[in-house]
Amino acid sequence: MEEATNVSNEEAKESLDVIEDAMARCRKGIAATGAPYLIIWGAVWIAGFASVHFLGVLGGWVFTGLDFVGIVLSVVVGAYYRRNGPVRSAADRKMLWRIMWFWIAVFGYIGLWLAMMGSYNPLKCTALVCTAVMFAYVVMGLWLAVPYLAYTGVGVTGMTAVGFYLLPGYFMLWMAVFGGGALFGTGIYIRRHWR
Repeated sequence: MEEATNVSNEEAKESLDVIEDAMARCRKGIAATGAPYLIIWGAVWIAGFASVHFLGVLGGWVFTGLDFVGIVLSVVVGAYYRRNGPVRSAADRKMLWRIMWFWIAVFGYIGLWLAMMGSYNPLKCTALVCTAVMFAYVVMGLWLAVPYLAYTGVGVTGMTAVGFYLLPGYFMLWMAVFGGGALFGTGIYIRRHWR
């Protein structure tokens, strides 16, 4: 027969305080490590899509250069947080490697899909890349139990579809505002309000 355990109000409050403290530390860790990536890639998308809209083919080269800058900055941020951030245990480091390989796989598949499409249509290729990246955000949000990633992925995917179907002539500018702006804004929001 199991013995009943009586928990006093004070013990219950202490347990809830411990849970709230753990949740606050978790949110700070997410804000510290996740927000910079959203800010970096939001800025890349804003500048990149705007340059394609206003500069055409030359803007595509500008966007490619910005992608390389975003990759370098992401690696620098990752290295910094690997040494100084909340990721300390071997399990945390293993998870970071899995996330890195996940993104390599995502971009590998995107490259394959673009190659398989055959003829190049800038609008369709851009929509495919954006929605594939946002699908990866949704998967990561669900996988890591980080809802803002999933919400951002779904929201930007919806805005991509709206711009693709309703404003094809302004799609790149649309994505600068509603794609890059959403990433950048989410990163800033998390950085400021999840501390």
